[in-house]
Amino acid sequence: YTDELMNFIFDLGYDSYVINEVCGYPHMDYRNLLNIPRSMSLELMHSDTFNLLDATKSIFRLPVRKEDQKTIFDLVMPCCALGGECCPGDDINDKSCCSEERVKKWLDGNKPDVNLNYYTWKEPRKSFGRFRYRLRQRHGVQPQ
Repeated sequence: YTDELMNFIFDLGYDSYVINEVCGYPHMDYRNLLNIPRSMSLELMHSDTFNLLDATKSIFRLPVRKEDQKTIFDLVMPCCALGGECCPGDDINDKSCCSEERVKKWLDGNKPDVNLNYYTWKEPRKSFGRFRYRLRQRHGVQPQ
């Protein structure tokens, strides 16, 4: 269904971009999409925010499905395919399918070329909490 939806959005004149961070829990392969009218593609080159996201590999354009191209499933979290290392079995709704524990284990042997915090839920939030605490300490701001 997802491939058909992505092709439908493309046929409407939009390019789809995957925002490369987990947007749901418990499955670590949930991602948000940004759909931009193709007529505005040239405007993206003038966006500092978009260029920063692109430079840090926090966003990437989703190719339209063709026989020789990868799908969103191949690009985001390939181990989460049904029957894959992170989702053994045949039930995509199983709580253990693409769980944070399984994904972290898979990432140990399959290091992506982007920040690992893009692929899990709890660890980035702990890391951000520690960072925020240190900033507040440095600037003498009391916790709220």
